[in-house]
Amino acid sequence: RVSLRWGDCLELEARADYDAVYSRDVFLHIHDKARLFDVLRDSLRPGGKLLFTDYCCGPKPWAEDFAAYVEDRAYCLHGIDEYARLIAAAGFERVEGEDCSARFIDILVADLERIERECLVELEQLDQMLPPGVEEPDVWQYLDGVAAGSRTMKDDGEMRRLYRNVVELYEEEDRR
Repeated sequence: RVSLRWGDCLELEARADYDAVYSRDVFLHIHDKARLFDVLRDSLRPGGKLLFTDYCCGPKPWAEDFAAYVEDRAYCLHGIDEYARLIAAAGFERVEGEDCSARFIDILVADLERIERECLVELEQLDQMLPPGVEEPDVWQYLDGVAAGSRTMKDDGEMRRLYRNVVELYEEEDRR
C-alpha cells in the first residue's frame, strides 16, 4: 500500500504511520532542519527508512557569486557530514551519506542535450512570447508562472529553469 501526501512537512502530524519517507531536493528550502528530522523520525514506524536527495555544499567561505546565488533563493544548504550529524541527532540510526554529484552532473548534461533537441521554443523567440512591458530579466519568472497552468507549459517551464540553472553554473565555472 502506498500513500502520498502533499503539504508542509513541518506540520506533518503522522505518528509511526510510514514505513518510509522519500524526498527529492526539497530540504534545501527548509531552514529548521532539526525540527524537520524530528518530525520525519516521529512519522516513521520502528525500522522505517528515510531516503532523500538534496543539494549540498562545501565548507564556507563560499565564492561570492555562489553565496549570492544561495542567498537570492533563500536556500539553507548543508554539507553531507552536517546532514549526517543533524539526522543522527534526531535519533536516526545507521545514517549514511553519499556524494552523488558526478551522477547528477551527468543527468544535467543529458538534460541539457535533450533541451537543445526538444525545446519547444527557441530561446531567441522568447521576446515574442512576452506580454507588453515584461523585460528580459523577468522572462524566466513569467514563464515559470505561466507554466503552472498547463502540464505542457509546466514541463517547458521546468526545462527552462533547469537550463537556466545549469547555464548559470557553467558561466560561474567559466568566470573562475
